[in-house]
Amino acid sequence: MIVETRFVWALAFAVTLVAGGCESTSERPAESEATLASTGPDPDFAGCQAACGTSEAFDETDVVAQPGADVGDLVRCPVSGAVFRVTEERPLVEHEGRSYYVCCGGCAGRFAEEPARFAVPSS
Repeated sequence: MIVETRFVWALAFAVTLVAGGCESTSERPAESEATLASTGPDPDFAGCQAACGTSEAFDETDVVAQPGADVGDLVRCPVSGAVFRVTEERPLVEHEGRSYYVCCGGCAGRFAEEPARFAVPSS
C-alpha cells in the first residue's frame, strides 16, 4: 500500500511538471462572465493538488469556506480546487472587499485575471 501511494504521488508530481503545474500560463479563449462564474476550478491548474495541496488526511467538513478563512485553516483554492492549510506565506487575493487564500502564486495571478470567475458572488 505504501509503495502504491508513493507511486501515485510520484506520478502526480511528474504530470504536474509536464502540465505546468501551479504556474500554468496557457492561453485561454475569451469567455463571458456568466460562463466563467459557473465553470468551477480551472483545469489548467489541476496539478496544484499534487504540488500545493495537503497530504494530510482530512474530512470535507474540516475545509473552511472562503472568504472568511484564517491562518491555520484548511481551505480549498478557488482557482485550482486544491485543499491546503493556510500559512502566512500563502498568497492572499482580494475581490470586492473580500479576501481569499490561494495555494500558490500561479493561482494568485490567474485569480487576478478573472476574479469574478473564482470569487463567491456578493449577495
